[in-house]
Amino acid sequence: MNALRMLKASGSPEEELSILFVGTQMALGGAQRLLLDQARWFDGHGHRVVAAFLYDKQGLAHEWSAGLGFPLLTLSSIGSSQNLFKKVGGAIAGLARLWSLLRGGRFDVVESFTYDSNLLALPLAWMAGGAVRIATHHGIIEGFPRLMERLHSGLVNVGIASILVNVSRKVLEQAAGAGIRREHMTVIPNGIPPGDGNRANDPALRHELGIRADETLIISVGRLVYQKGHEYLIQAMQDIVRAFPLAKTIIFGEGPLRGQLEAQIDRLAIADAVQLPGNRTDIERLLRSADIFVLPSRWKDCPSHCWKRWTAVFQWWQHVWRASRRSFRTRPKVCLFRRRMRGAGHGPE
Repeated sequence: MNALRMLKASGSPEEELSILFVGTQMALGGAQRLLLDQARWFDGHGHRVVAAFLYDKQGLAHEWSAGLGFPLLTLSSIGSSQNLFKKVGGAIAGLARLWSLLRGGRFDVVESFTYDSNLLALPLAWMAGGAVRIATHHGIIEGFPRLMERLHSGLVNVGIASILVNVSRKVLEQAAGAGIRREHMTVIPNGIPPGDGNRANDPALRHELGIRADETLIISVGRLVYQKGHEYLIQAMQDIVRAFPLAKTIIFGEGPLRGQLEAQIDRLAIADAVQLPGNRTDIERLLRSADIFVLPSRWKDCPSHCWKRWTAVFQWWQHVWRASRRSFRTRPKVCLFRRRMRGAGHGPE
């Protein structure tokens, strides 16, 4: 994992570490999931772990804390319904609590998981002294202010961050294009925890989702935002259901484009074939229940959903391929599905 590999690279002995993982907001997203995955891994291998978020955006603290063997902290009570004055006050209070945590926690490693948490947490960790400070970069952030990007580049270049870990070579090149010097960066792909991903379909879950045994379940997972490109999958489904009437698509996630995507579904008259049920936390179970998983993103730098349950990835792909052949009967029909996914709406390759 990122923190341990960086310490190994610096020549530090393998011993019990004290590690603070810092995120900005508790929300259903890839960076948050990776933070918790890493924290669980280190905790399970005998290291002292604390995970902290500046605020709980979606009221997940109680659910996420259940069953964890390490502290999960919410540093402030910022809420979406609060006015600007209260939000600023809450942010300042959260940063003050983070400073106290850094000063009193005696951490060997502080790792942050987004541009925002890099900018907020690592300068405080640098002032507190002593810890290896690991910034991470997971890909393009749509709409991120140019000034903040320059501040982030400076934070890495002057050594406030000990290293910037990029999740792919492409992300490293993006960071270099933003002005971060290559000697301050490395590439470590997203880690995926081992699990039971070789288990096949979950009939009970398919029934819960309203999918019959003879229907083909296509699943996509991601926030309903521009980057994820869900409109390409929806557009493709208009042709897919003509060729394969038993194909059903469920897109799990929530976001600002819900209304636009629902209008597209209504306009194409495919409401019986495409569902937008919102957020779910049992993603691994959903993936095991799918016949086909689709990732229609405009860009995706290290897609953890594709590599979920890493130790069973080959079994998972074999299961998807067998399900594809069983559902669509012949390989040419699977290729037809792929071509229509690419061609409908001139979506990405």
